Amino acid sequence: MPTDWTSPLYFGPCKRSMRPKMQRGDYVFGVSPSPTRPRRIVFVAKIEKRMTFAEAYRRFPKLHGPGGPIHVRPVKRSGSFPRSDYEHIPGSMHKKDWYRDLASRGPDTRELDAFFVCSPADGCVGRWLGERGPEVDDEILEFLKTCSVHGVSSCLAEENTHASRNYPIVHRGPRGLLYKGLHLETDAPEVLLALCDARTQLDGHPLDTVPRLLPPKERTSKCGTRRKASVCRSTDRASDVVGAKRILLLRVGMDLGFGGLGPLFADGRFEYVPIPEDPKKTCSRSLYFSQLPARFGGTLERFVPPRYRTGPAHYDPEFDTFTYGDPTRNKRRQLLRLASNDMLVFYAGLRPPDERRGSRLYVIGYFTVQSVHDVTTLKPWPPPALKHLWANAHFRRKKPDVGLVVVEGSHQNSRLLQSALALSDDRQLVLPEMERRVGLTGSVMRAGAGRWVPATHVAGVERWLRSLEVSAGAAASR
Repeated sequence: MPTDWTSPLYFGPCKRSMRPKMQRGDYVFGVSPSPTRPRRIVFVAKIEKRMTFAEAYRRFPKLHGPGGPIHVRPVKRSGSFPRSDYEHIPGSMHKKDWYRDLASRGPDTRELDAFFVCSPADGCVGRWLGERGPEVDDEILEFLKTCSVHGVSSCLAEENTHASRNYPIVHRGPRGLLYKGLHLETDAPEVLLALCDARTQLDGHPLDTVPRLLPPKERTSKCGTRRKASVCRSTDRASDVVGAKRILLLRVGMDLGFGGLGPLFADGRFEYVPIPEDPKKTCSRSLYFSQLPARFGGTLERFVPPRYRTGPAHYDPEFDTFTYGDPTRNKRRQLLRLASNDMLVFYAGLRPPDERRGSRLYVIGYFTVQSVHDVTTLKPWPPPALKHLWANAHFRRKKPDVGLVVVEGSHQNSRLLQSALALSDDRQLVLPEMERRVGLTGSVMRAGAGRWVPATHVAGVERWLRSLEVSAGAAASR
């Protein structure tokens, strides 16, 4: 898997642990087989349609076996699934164990009856890259190490800690290192997409001009190759069209990892509560929760867990001078892609102050980007040339953060909203109405990287945000 049968890419059998999870909008990346050196990303695909093998058999007659990815055909027989509904196409793959490709032991006995059609080629997405795919270099490897490792039936590790350039998908089990039957998952596939995009400008030509590398039949996956793949939960990459706006969604604010969430009131108003600051990093300019006024009376200390009430706050983003900074690898890379008039949209976990369950995510504000600062001047600290950014939490630390990038928002076109806008359900999956509005699907739980609004939705999202009722005095009240 996958099969490149003219166009687009298709996923048939194999990868039983991945297929129940794969949904429309998800990204899948493939890593070359272990004997190859160097290891490469050999395909990037985005799932466009999910259907049963019976539906695929009717819709795609050219994909029937023996060479195609459809290796079964529908029948009507008595007995248990899948033999009641399918039979093997003579000469096709998996002759002896085809029924195992479709038979599930879980409560949904038909969850493996899934055939996938990928989106048409767009940049490096939707293509078999093969020997011209990006090498798994140190930067790609660092990202892969942040992904969770999954086996046949469960998550084996939260991070891919033991990965190397020769073995980029690895799990250390009780009997040593395990290399086979694994895949990775992440909520931030746009990071890997950006890395692949940057590395697949072949011979100075964009991918759209690169000829097909091998005849289709030679690229059809064989069962014996054991090609590893990583399932990346759905998002969309930013448009790279010159002059096009980019909109990046970032999770910010207090979360359950610190034991609490910002308050959401019955009328939809809310308080933006930042995360705590590390006390070891504070200086005389650091802010404390007891110093930050709440928009609707008192200070923010009453909305944080007791152990943080007298402690310092990492007020970032801040809506006084409209700055947001981050030195971490994934977010730094994303922030540096922003340009003037792009937008940063912030969302946070909120819930009514008298509730102790539930954790929905809400859009709380946005910046219109005025400029992006890659902070390389570290002495003296904070740098006098950037004094207009000193309200940012990273400039309130006693020592600089290496790699810091700070986004400066426009004072006239950046806002902390008056009312929160629901983005997710309690499972932190994007709500259906927001899927249609912003073009994102799947989980928005993790804060390790932002989510790019797809280019098709950028103009509409911008119009929507600027039309919202905003807190006219939000900045002045701080």
